[in-house]
Amino acid sequence: MNVYFLRAAANENRGVIVTTGELFEFSRRFNGFPMKRPWTDVTIGWDPDMLRLPKGDFPSLITNVPVFSRRTARVLADLLEDNGEMLPVIISGEEYFLFNVTRVIDALDESRSDIVRFEGKSKILDIESHWFIEERLGKAIIFKIPQMITSDVFVTEPFVQRVRSTGLKGFRFPLLWSSGSRFPEETK
Repeated sequence: MNVYFLRAAANENRGVIVTTGELFEFSRRFNGFPMKRPWTDVTIGWDPDMLRLPKGDFPSLITNVPVFSRRTARVLADLLEDNGEMLPVIISGEEYFLFNVTRVIDALDESRSDIVRFEGKSKILDIESHWFIEERLGKAIIFKIPQMITSDVFVTEPFVQRVRSTGLKGFRFPLLWSSGSRFPEETK
């Protein structure tokens, strides 16, 4: 089994930014739980520094908040259902979707992972290398881990294969962990 980071090809396709509101507070709402209230205090628009780049199917925002084009949402719908919620957003008159990942799997093997903790605390600052307990992942497609709930989104092979086979643009999949190897290499 392979686990990948879900990343946008930020240097190849246009990205989006929070144009009204506070990005940090907004990103903290994507914490593995369904949204309890609408986020009308935030608007999202194209990053003015990236307007020369083409629009992709996966514009970059931040790592814990995937942004999908309407095409992406349609193509990946069956993989995304039961793993989170689609939150519609209008960007320059076009419909996009923020995907709130609510599938949280406690599958990180902390004893085998390289973890950096805040000084004098048990709270995790960063995970330099991940090691997963494969049995806990089961047939996971897209998920978060409780140790870094507002940091990263992870995907597995079915997600990567669907994106590649349908020609969706703007995705990168750095290989994070492979059940057969301790030090995976990045793949696109």
